[in-house]
Amino acid sequence: MAPASLPSFYGLGRLTPRSKVRLALQTRAHGSADEGNSSQISIVDANMGALRERMVKLRTQERLQRWCNGGEGWYYQKQYDSSLKRSAKLSETLEVAEVVAGTFGMTILSCTFCLCLVSLMAHLGR
Repeated sequence: MAPASLPSFYGLGRLTPRSKVRLALQTRAHGSADEGNSSQISIVDANMGALRERMVKLRTQERLQRWCNGGEGWYYQKQYDSSLKRSAKLSETLEVAEVVAGTFGMTILSCTFCLCLVSLMAHLGR
């Protein structure tokens, strides 16, 4: 009763290691669609090659059109923009000036406050 319900791969456990290797070497995978269509495969490969060549040509043309400025000459993108550098330096200078002015102002303000307190205590202590 039990042997009828066992799976079909149950018998593989009884095989020797040598027969397992022989079984692994005998199995091959291939599709039925590939049989006798070698000419069709070569046509597909040729079409893919032509498509790749066309894509390379189109990329080159697009790159040239991107860099060409209306036939009048070549348009080179700027590598260095002095206005951006100038505005960055200006904002950096303003930040430093702000910190220096704030520090100086707080120093003056705190010293003035301390002098007022000392003066007030001196007048009240008399």
